[in-house]
Amino acid sequence: MQANRCSSELTERQWQRLAPLLVVRRTSKWPLQAVVNGIFYVLKNGCVCRDVPADLLP
Repeated sequence: MQANRCSSELTERQWQRLAPLLVVRRTSKWPLQAVVNGIFYVLKNGCVCRDVPADLLP
């Protein structure tokens, strides 16, 4: 994860509670936590996916 956290990013404790609830049936290039943080960023800021900062999620 990046050093400067966004306010929408999950803490490690939050991630540990959420991760077992997610079922992933395929592999991905990106860590699931980074994908979830990217989704939360878009939801919190009301922007489109292409406006997500590049250092948050490729």
